[in-house]
Amino acid sequence: MRRGTRTAPPRPAPTCGRRGGPRSRAGGGSRAGGVADARGRGGPPPPAPLDATRRFLDQGFDSLASVGMGRRLAAATGLTLSPQVVFEHPTAEDLARYLGTLIDAASRHPSAVRPVGGGAGELLGDGSTGVRGLYRHACVIGKVIEGVGLLRAAAKLRPTFRTVAEFGRPVAPVALASGPAPTALVCVPSMVAPSGPHHFARLVPHLHGLRDVYVLTLPGFGDGEPLPAEPGLVIDLHADAVQRSFPDRPVALAGYSSGGWLAHAVAARLEERGTRAAAVALLDTWLPEHRIPEADVEEELRGIAVNDQAFALMTEEQVTAQGAYLDLFGDWQPSAVTTPVVLVRARERMPRRPDDGTGAAGSGWTAEWNLEHETVDAPGNHQTMMNDHAGSTAQVLHDWLHEQEQHR
Repeated sequence: MRRGTRTAPPRPAPTCGRRGGPRSRAGGGSRAGGVADARGRGGPPPPAPLDATRRFLDQGFDSLASVGMGRRLAAATGLTLSPQVVFEHPTAEDLARYLGTLIDAASRHPSAVRPVGGGAGELLGDGSTGVRGLYRHACVIGKVIEGVGLLRAAAKLRPTFRTVAEFGRPVAPVALASGPAPTALVCVPSMVAPSGPHHFARLVPHLHGLRDVYVLTLPGFGDGEPLPAEPGLVIDLHADAVQRSFPDRPVALAGYSSGGWLAHAVAARLEERGTRAAAVALLDTWLPEHRIPEADVEEELRGIAVNDQAFALMTEEQVTAQGAYLDLFGDWQPSAVTTPVVLVRARERMPRRPDDGTGAAGSGWTAEWNLEHETVDAPGNHQTMMNDHAGSTAQVLHDWLHEQEQHR
């Protein structure tokens, strides 16, 4: 049920980089210089010179540059680093201090350092081997369904966890932006590889200085992580993270694409536990029941796999986790919630399949939810609303959350 639809003008969000984020009082010294030296390849270079106290995202680092720098630092130091290390330590000083701690620990315990790099992990490698390379090849030659089938089959061979405790560590929100608004925004990325904080790399700079923004990662997409055996485990891990990290603060959940399913499911779980999120924002989220022509879905998946920047961020864990999550959430349906919900819908929407079974495009439009919610349109399509039009999307989202804050 819709409460109303509004259309947002294609205007940029205000520039908020002047705050620069939380600054460290301790200097990074030569290690910060080493971090700056590692930024060279892996995407469009950020503005020079690199300011060791400013956030990487504020200096023009996109997702490819951030992940590329992390991989080069891993190769240079021999340390095993998270693919999200640049997002988790958002300034050169912060990152240098973290690396210094690891290097000092490794010098005391050399056997703990494992070689890093090579194979499918190389940034923009040829991708000719492994499940990752085969999936891309399938997409290139137009066999997307067969490629997805490969991912689903490979996922069944990976280790799984059957309880929250078995996952081994709590899920922790990664801080991406800061600002004075009372409601923190916790983002959930898509279940399609490559999944992670980089989904919001273009959105976050437009929210920095306005409100605190965090992102939750999906268990099983990270290097060496087991896959969840059932969807409730993902929901519980994320609900636990929200309650643990924000015990006394209003939190809005925002999920992009299929990440909206999780954001909504976490809101429902919180209500079951006797608490409530401040809001849920669905960023162009489609329901499994939406009658989107299969050819359009295949084209979306194909476009991601053949895109060099997206493919560079994919790992074996990422692509096989995509196959697992497609199975885990393929039949998911949202539960009714009392939490306010907004669908931030891409203005350039995909046509629906009609009910006559012909598969031809009808005149209806996705996405729309049958649950109580408000709809706001943002410029762009499913991809460009988070990239080329990220400023407008950020403004739409912030304005809607501000309205909710005014009425609370």
